Amino acid sequence: MSNYTVTFLQSVGIPNVYEVTVLLTFVNMAASGFAFYFADRIGRRRLLLGAGLIMAICMFSFAGVTGYGNIEKSRKGALSVLFIWQFFQAFGWSSCVWMITAEVPTLQLREKTITIATFSGFVVGVMSTYIAPFMQDAGYGNLEGKVGFIWGSFSWIAVIWVFFMVPEVKGRSLEELDELFGKRISTFKFESYKTESFGAQLTVAEHIAANGEHSGKGPMVLEGLEVDASIVEISAGGGGKEDDTKLV
Repeated sequence: MSNYTVTFLQSVGIPNVYEVTVLLTFVNMAASGFAFYFADRIGRRRLLLGAGLIMAICMFSFAGVTGYGNIEKSRKGALSVLFIWQFFQAFGWSSCVWMITAEVPTLQLREKTITIATFSGFVVGVMSTYIAPFMQDAGYGNLEGKVGFIWGSFSWIAVIWVFFMVPEVKGRSLEELDELFGKRISTFKFESYKTESFGAQLTVAEHIAANGEHSGKGPMVLEGLEVDASIVEISAGGGGKEDDTKLV
């Protein structure tokens, strides 16, 4: 919807369209910044699911208020819903989609996957920008604010797709992802599955080298992965030098 915000606002009689558009842009920028932090804290899958649900509810609410209510009385409510939609759109789908697009493909397919995803996104954007005014305008589809029912339905479809198809990749290294996809692990078991390949061991060693969080004795747990500490040899460096960490 971001591609035709001006037309969308004009079709439902919102005044001061320019000011509202500028404010929506600032909300979009702020929400995108939050995504950098919370994507690793909450997880990509949870963000997409939660944001998609809220976006669907917002679009249905907007359609109901503007399509069946008195626009003069319900204008503030409609704008509030629109700002909430913009925040979660940027917080979840505008950000996490590109994270997953870059993380999930294998090294051999990453370039092609990102290229196809980018091209597809632009194609859908151009199509929606061209078609949306015809669905909304009085001389054509005459849906006006009720077009929100259509976009809200697409949000529900996206949520269902994520629930069944998108795994949680938070805290996983590229080597672990290759193992998980190679073993065809179910989407619902993806987050809790304990990887066993050399890539998983290497991930632990790299983490220790960066943080020095383990003494080298006993098992360690990293992002739900239990690893035998004997694979890593840690020797304290003298003279203020950093600890040396290596695989053995």
